[in-house]
Amino acid sequence: MKTVAEFARENNVTPQTIYRKINKAINQGSNDGVTFKEDNITYITEKGEELLYSFLGLKWASNPAVQSKTSSKISENEEIIFLREQLKNSQEQVLKLQEVLDKEREHSRTMADKLATITEHQQKLLENQQTLLRMEQFKQVKNREITKLISEKSNKKGWQFWK
Repeated sequence: MKTVAEFARENNVTPQTIYRKINKAINQGSNDGVTFKEDNITYITEKGEELLYSFLGLKWASNPAVQSKTSSKISENEEIIFLREQLKNSQEQVLKLQEVLDKEREHSRTMADKLATITEHQQKLLENQQTLLRMEQFKQVKNREITKLISEKSNKKGWQFWK
């Protein structure tokens, strides 16, 4: 907060001009919190400075303290806009990734179904192979038995052939 004299000096106007502008603000009903007195010195509040800048036709942001506040508000607004854009982009990316994930899940289900079918076929093939192996072993055993019988019969003399 500044005194009337400090504010007048910073803005190249007389203190009387500042008092006139303050009185004008009071007459227009903007008395709430424009100034206050302490030890017989009139101080201008931030709200008062803003009103005085508008009455003097100066930009409120020309005051360095106010300028930093204004620029910080602009920065905050820009940051908010930037963050909203980032959020929107992130949400779009999430949706795209969700679509990709859904496609991958569907592909995984398809592959799992195919794998299950292949496994069933492989199981049947294995069972058939085992059956063929047992049959081959059985065939070999029977062939040995037949060969043994034939050899035994051929070794016997003719009159014992029927035995």
